[in-house]
Amino acid sequence: ELDRIAALSNTIQYIDQEVVVQKRSYEYRVQVIDSCGQLGAISNHAQSILLTVQCNEVAKINYLGWNPYQEFNGGILGYNIYRGIDGTFDSSPLAFVPSNQTHFEDDINEIYSFGTICYRVEALEAANIFGFSELSSSNYACTVLPPLIYIPNTFSPNQDPMNNEFIPVISDFDPVRYELTIYNRRGQPIFVSNDPSIGWDGFVNGTIAATNTYPYTVSLVNGNGIEIFKRGHVNLIK
Repeated sequence: ELDRIAALSNTIQYIDQEVVVQKRSYEYRVQVIDSCGQLGAISNHAQSILLTVQCNEVAKINYLGWNPYQEFNGGILGYNIYRGIDGTFDSSPLAFVPSNQTHFEDDINEIYSFGTICYRVEALEAANIFGFSELSSSNYACTVLPPLIYIPNTFSPNQDPMNNEFIPVISDFDPVRYELTIYNRRGQPIFVSNDPSIGWDGFVNGTIAATNTYPYTVSLVNGNGIEIFKRGHVNLIK
């Protein structure tokens, strides 16, 4: 028994705060206590929805799974699936699936994000004997994509149509917390960019740098707020 609540109105609400909805589903039922203090009728069982998500980082597909919600009086019409990117959820469902389906695959190859993608599932009740329909929402389940980082090792800033700029190619990260630094052979910075779309054009103080190997560092932050630091060398060839 969790609690006892006085029946002071036709609608009685109870909030259970001693739960960890990200880890398990919970079942509830209510029992009437009559005016003599005797235990009476027992309600239906209700079970919350536990949503989990697993990510195939190579294929960039998220696999969602959840337990069925129970027990609406009117039965379940189906489930709406909502997706949120970096903390912002769309107001419209990503998809609707029938009541007998408790899984979904989301291809995120075309999604641009800082790396954090979350979901929730919403059960829809059919019209019940009371003349209305209810909704029940799952927990929020999130996955964090590791940044994909490709850093070339050579470029040739000779103003031909190809390969004139040294720039890392990175996906699924926070662009606000980014820094690319190029150093000379003495370890002094000669170029700094905090914009992922701007790389080094090979110039230093208005003059193209000498053919040589230059150290660099790249700093960025993933969807969990964890800093990722890369260092290496790039060949400048005229």
